[in-house]
Amino acid sequence: MSPETPPQPMFTLPFRTLVGAWCLLLLVFVAAAWIAPGSGATEDQAVSALIGALTALAVGVGSVLAIRPWAPRPSGDLPTIWLFVTVARLFATPVFALLIYFAARLSTGAFVLGIGAAYIALLFLETAAIVVDMRRQLAQVPAPENNGRES
Repeated sequence: MSPETPPQPMFTLPFRTLVGAWCLLLLVFVAAAWIAPGSGATEDQAVSALIGALTALAVGVGSVLAIRPWAPRPSGDLPTIWLFVTVARLFATPVFALLIYFAARLSTGAFVLGIGAAYIALLFLETAAIVVDMRRQLAQVPAPENNGRES
């Protein structure tokens, strides 16, 4: 007979923090596209970079929203689900980018730069937000009892 394993605590992803990070990135990339023509880039390059950034943000946000980050999940499942979403968007972003690129005939270098910058910034901010929130949630979990057994 095996000893009972205690149930895993239920965690959520920091949905409000993620929404704030997504909005911050949106503002940063719109501001960069607005400032870019005054700093040597053409208007076409600025628009292409913005469209690239919006593509990466849309795929990233959509993939995280697909897993319903506000829904409580077992603590062991949540990191695996988020990693799956991260890998899925790694493959989905170029697919959508190619569709948009060939439909709109954008400036290639700027478009790719926008995608790359947004993808890396999104991944960085999401990871930081999730790590901070997971630490907070872990600190709230009560320590397991030994029930008279020694480890």
